[in-house]
Amino acid sequence: MKKYPLCSMVVVNYNSKAFLKNCLDSLSKQTYPNCEIIVVDNASTDDSLKIVENYPKIKLIKSKTNLGFAGGNNVGIRKSRGKYVVIVDSDVVADENWINELVKVAETDKKIGVVGGKVYHLLHGKKKSNILQYAGGNLHKFLNFYLFTTKTGYNKKDLGQYEKIKETDFVYGCAFLVKRSVINEVGLMDEKYFMYGEEIDWHYRIKEMGYKIVYVPGSKIWHFGSPGVGKVSYKKTYYIQRSNIRVVIKLYEPYWVAWYIFFAEPVHIFLKVIYGLLRKTLKDDLRAMYDAIKWNVENINETLNARKKWLKMKESKKR
Repeated sequence: MKKYPLCSMVVVNYNSKAFLKNCLDSLSKQTYPNCEIIVVDNASTDDSLKIVENYPKIKLIKSKTNLGFAGGNNVGIRKSRGKYVVIVDSDVVADENWINELVKVAETDKKIGVVGGKVYHLLHGKKKSNILQYAGGNLHKFLNFYLFTTKTGYNKKDLGQYEKIKETDFVYGCAFLVKRSVINEVGLMDEKYFMYGEEIDWHYRIKEMGYKIVYVPGSKIWHFGSPGVGKVSYKKTYYIQRSNIRVVIKLYEPYWVAWYIFFAEPVHIFLKVIYGLLRKTLKDDLRAMYDAIKWNVENINETLNARKKWLKMKESKKR
């Protein structure tokens, strides 16, 4: 690359003391020469803000309330200046060439809207592994009983089998690059998701507007995952289910919405009961499912209005 357009890295922090230093160290050591780093703190109650003070070049934005993942990132995006916006979870450690590889691919095609790299498990929050979390992703409208996405290579050892740059349905939400011009056209993240589902919604809208979502294997990061909600918890189940329902109602075609409501969701509940019995979390799982459905019923008018706006945007693109 002859030119190095500015990349704005946005990190949302919420009580991430155990991960934040390693994350910011890796971002500060990027070989890409034109970066700014913005940390948006979502009203943390731990000492993580003291970590940010050790990085004088990082711009810190303090929110008085927890805005969630989407809301916090939107604050950072609005304050950023780069041609490219790079969303980074606080529990991520990036390879030093991570940004360089993303920009290199993004610059090759005006129709590329989002790029994301290969993601590995970060063991115990600090130890890099060669076990994959993501090497491409597929969105399944038919088989959407639980998480209606699958990540290529998940939990497999990286033996060089996923080295091809390719288009994909989505890139992993823990770290990805999106073009400013695309954000200006499609809009910001939907803050109603709070956590989980926001990147699926965003990438789906971007792709439907005619842009490519691209997986870049040469761009590597390590990700711990779910530091704020735990690997298995009521909170995680609730927000995942709440977001899944909203994605379907807001974005999918009417026949897929009907499929989900009358078949996929009942099957999902049945499977969740079995899963809850096996891992002895049935009470919390059922409560989380009930609360997620209740939230969507209570917010159905807002979701339908968001759907109308989305359909209007799609129609305007066709003209």
